[in-house]
Amino acid sequence: MLRYFIEQLSLHQQFYGIYYGSTKGEFFMVARSEDKVKGGLLTKTVRIKDSGRITKKAWITPKMEEFENVIDPLDRYDPRKRPWVH
Repeated sequence: MLRYFIEQLSLHQQFYGIYYGSTKGEFFMVARSEDKVKGGLLTKTVRIKDSGRITKKAWITPKMEEFENVIDPLDRYDPRKRPWVH
């Protein structure tokens, strides 16, 4: 899903970001981000597995190379609490 979102951002310069939240609580986002890499992208995923939640942020260069990634066990973002999920 992230690859599709990245492709859409490259095709549509007017988009800032694209995200999807599931009723299971998973979340996938890609947004333009200049804070770590000029012209780069930020991805955020929240995945729900048997072992629990895994939240990851990754910054991607304009050449689509991962620049940095962070696993954040303290992140409690839950898309089900947003009105756009229902």
